[in-house]
Amino acid sequence: MKVFFHPRGAMSHYLPLGQYTIELKNSATLADFYNELGLQMGDKLSPTIWNAEKKQFRAPVFIKLGKKILRKDSEPLHDCDNLALCMFVTGG
Repeated sequence: MKVFFHPRGAMSHYLPLGQYTIELKNSATLADFYNELGLQMGDKLSPTIWNAEKKQFRAPVFIKLGKKILRKDSEPLHDCDNLALCMFVTGG
């Protein structure tokens, strides 16, 4: 199945294209998405945001599916889901 993701906010600085596609197995979860993101794009992600050894983002990120924030790695994904990839930004 295919899942589309769109970098939002500060994340779009590191991922300049408007949309990316990740191929996943059927019945994939959010954890599968993060793992496959590392496999398919890890070498293209800036080490500023991506820890290649741990296959995870260095800073907290969150994924939105429509108006819902996906909080658990066990959240199911579906074919053609459009995910928004966002990074927490602090400051004043």
